[in-house]
Amino acid sequence: MIGTLPNFRSTTIDNNSWDDNRLTVSLLNPLGKEGYATDLFRRMNERKLFKRIYSKPLRKFENPIIRDFLDKINKNKSKKEIEASLADLLSSNLSSSSIDPNYLIVNSMNIKSIRKQSRDDEEGSIMIVDGDIHQSFENESTLFRSINENEHDSFIEVYAPISYSHDEEKRRILNRCELLIHDFLIKQAEILIEKERKNGSRQNNSSTHPLIH
Repeated sequence: MIGTLPNFRSTTIDNNSWDDNRLTVSLLNPLGKEGYATDLFRRMNERKLFKRIYSKPLRKFENPIIRDFLDKINKNKSKKEIEASLADLLSSNLSSSSIDPNYLIVNSMNIKSIRKQSRDDEEGSIMIVDGDIHQSFENESTLFRSINENEHDSFIEVYAPISYSHDEEKRRILNRCELLIHDFLIKQAEILIEKERKNGSRQNNSSTHPLIH
């Protein structure tokens, strides 16, 4: 496969001629202006990873319409605008941080029960041999049998390149993020839900207009 990558020592690459070492050197030592690829790779190399600055089970949101909106936020066409607005909000309220909108991630996720995860594991179940009987570990274990396979939990989380120098600062920043992000997500959900409702109502009115066939 042939492709082009910005800021590389060679603009044309061939998968057969690129190994991990060459890729690493090219990313960390670009010829031109550094881009996001270089910065992200350097962050990984220096362990300057994004922090999870907010995590909330969706069941904690009382309004079921807001819960449903947040659960589907990954596919929402306004997701980038939501992330950019949240990055601006946090940058203006956290004096030690200025957050690039492209580096703030809002993500909804589902966690399946450990029994279902184990059953769906691509590597297969661990088999227990008892004489001539072969049983999967999930069926043999009393603990696993007691777990409801249908139980799962959904979360809304936010990640950003926040930094702090000590535990007290970490607690202060994360507590501040908790309040800001929670209120922001609810307000954004309410605004966009109402906007979608009005758009839907407007479309319905247009389609039923007596002059429209």
